[in-house]
Amino acid sequence: MLTIVQPVMQRELHASFEQVQWTGTGYLIAVASLLVLAGRIGDRFGHRQVFAVGTLGFGAASAGIGLAPDIGWVIALRVAQGVFGALLQPATLGMLRAAFPPDRLGMPIALRTSAIGAAAAAGPLVGGALAAELGWRSVFLLNVAPALVIGLLVLAVRDPEPVEAPRTGLDPVGACLLAVTLVCLVHTLVGMPVSGRAAVTAAGCGAAVVAGAAFVRHVRRGRDPLVPPE
Repeated sequence: MLTIVQPVMQRELHASFEQVQWTGTGYLIAVASLLVLAGRIGDRFGHRQVFAVGTLGFGAASAGIGLAPDIGWVIALRVAQGVFGALLQPATLGMLRAAFPPDRLGMPIALRTSAIGAAAAAGPLVGGALAAELGWRSVFLLNVAPALVIGLLVLAVRDPEPVEAPRTGLDPVGACLLAVTLVCLVHTLVGMPVSGRAAVTAAGCGAAVVAGAAFVRHVRRGRDPLVPPE
């Protein structure tokens, strides 16, 4: 949807091309840098609770974007959307694993994957129709009501047999190193068409390699690493 409304957003908010590009780049960087940590947070505090927080936060950020007065607010709230979006993805898998035995897990995961694919395919069509009839803000405001309803329902429903979440540490050092690695990598790759400079690309990739090596070293030596060393 975002790609469809970016030209209209740029014109109405009097933004530059680079600023509008950051509405997508900021989201991608936030999701990429926090995705693994979000899974650990779900293991620590419960995937259902994390899913509810992610859903409500995503809806709140969407409402903010729909009311944003300028492009700076849109970019900041898109980053916030990415943070809450990162919480959602591992939480859905964690809830499925808690609800279904391993021998019946294939079908729910396949349905989840199909739903994501269908949403990605329908997004540009729905976004284009909404933007044409109601303006670009409606594309974001569309998320608010479903997010509110789903988030509150998830909080209201109690598990019949709650499973004790493993009390694992969050490994903040590993999370920071992984976040720096992914931020450098995603920012460099997404910004290549804009910068067009080999030195900038090489520096970004080099920083990602250094941070990634530090992350691997930390994982191998850490007592409770973010991901299993093997």
